[in-house]
Formats: sequence, C-alpha cells, structure tokens
Amino acid sequence: MKNLFRISAVAALTLTVLFSCKKGENDPFLSLKSRDARITGVWNLTELTQINSNTFGGTTVSDTYTIMNGVDSDGDSYSIKWEILKDGTYISTTILNGEESTSTGYWGWVNSKKDKIAIEIGGDSYRIDRLSNKDLHIYEEYSSTSPSSSSNNTFNMKFEKE
Repeated sequence: MKNLFRISAVAALTLTVLFSCKKGENDPFLSLKSRDARITGVWNLTELTQINSNTFGGTTVSDTYTIMNGVDSDGDSYSIKWEILKDGTYISTTILNGEESTSTGYWGWVNSKKDKIAIEIGGDSYRIDRLSNKDLHIYEEYSSTSPSSSSNNTFNMKFEKE
C-alpha cells in the first residue's frame, strides 16, 4: 500500500512539472526552463508581418508590410535585435540600411506572473504565441472605430535566439 501511494505521488508530481511550463498554445510540449529563463537572452527578428486595414466612407484600404530574412517589403535591409535581460531591462537595436539606432527600457509580463502569456516591451504589449528556448513568436492586434472610419491592425513577429 505504501508503494502504491509513493508511485501515485511521484506520478502526480511528475505530471505537474511536465505541464507547468507550457503556457502558450504553440509552446513546446516539454521545457525544463521556466518562461522567465526562456524569454531572457538575445533575440533576432527573422520575420515580421504588419497588416493595416482602414475604412473611410465605405471604402477599405489595406496594406501589408513585411520583413523577411533582413529585407523589408520596400527592398531595404532591416534588422531588429532585442536583448531581454533578467533584471527587467532590455536593449533594442534596429538597423535600417546600415543606420543603427538603440533604445533601452524595461520589459515585463503584462498579465499576472503566473500566466506569463503576454509581454510589454518598449511600451507595446505583445501576446506570446510561442516561446521555446530558440523561438519567440509574438503578435499584437488593435482596432479603433469612429463614426466615420475604422482601423484594424495586426503585427506578427518571429524571433530566433542567438
């Protein structure tokens, strides 16, 4: 009887550990690192898609802006690097056609520390679609409506860890 109790306790503890780290729908099934440990590090943008849709007076105009493999939809070289540090700060480096700009600030989890499904960085909030040791997929959606117009915008970004 004691052995059955011990086996049940070990099995329950193992299942709790296995499933406690997966928060996002597309997160890896099993990760031995916490979300805090996975989010910190140096991340390089590999893909960005921004879709803007605006309606004025019954006419809708949509445009899409992309960055793929360091080139944006205008043909410019474009890179973004985020260094997310354990102390709650970040360094963001953007290079557009050789012109580098750097900003620093604070990052944090938008929702409770328990869920950790959204991050705020640089004053913008992003939902996390996937967070693994090597991949970070985030998105942001927002819309606005006035009596004469409406606007819908989405950002999808994919990063790889150095």
